[in-house]
Order: sequence, then C-alpha cells, then structure tokens
Amino acid sequence: MPQHLAERQVLGADHAMVAAYVLGIWGLPPPIVEAVAYHHDPPHGLEPKLGVLAALYIANRIVHEISDQGTDAEGVEKLDMAYVNALGVAGKLDGWRKIAREPQSL
Repeated sequence: MPQHLAERQVLGADHAMVAAYVLGIWGLPPPIVEAVAYHHDPPHGLEPKLGVLAALYIANRIVHEISDQGTDAEGVEKLDMAYVNALGVAGKLDGWRKIAREPQSL
C-alpha cells in the first residue's frame, strides 16, 4: 500500500494534507499549496495544464519509480498516463526519467 494511503487510513490525513495546511498558514501562494496537497492525485475534472502541480506530480512518481524498483509492485504507484497525455508531455517522460537517474553534483 502506498505510504500516503496508509497514512490516511491510520491517521485520517496524509503528509500532503498536513504539509499543504502548514504552507497555507505560512502564506505561500495557492499554486504551491495546491501542488503539495494534490501531488499524489491531481484533481480530475479540471483542465490539465503543465504547471506546478503537474510538475510535482510527475517528478514525485518518477522518483518513486526509480527508488521503489525491486519492491512489491502493488505498493508502487504508476503515472496516470491519461493525465500525462492530456498534459501533452508523454514524449518527454523518457528524458525526464534519464535526468532523474543521473547522479547530481552540487
């Protein structure tokens, strides 16, 4: 089971909800608060657009794909390809995955 779903089941809220609440109290801009709140599940029914929420959602899923390799497949959440296609960025995924796998030097 993905961590955020286990958090919801046990605690009644997940880390995304708590973090978004705190960021809202701190006065961060609504697009950032919304991106944090919905980075596991972008709201369906809204016009998909490539913005902060979409970028955070895709980055989060790519990182989990990489870091969760070799673990129980049921617990690994897959990218919602219908959402990615609606954003028009499906052709960029391989490049983004490659970048995410490269060692970073600061």
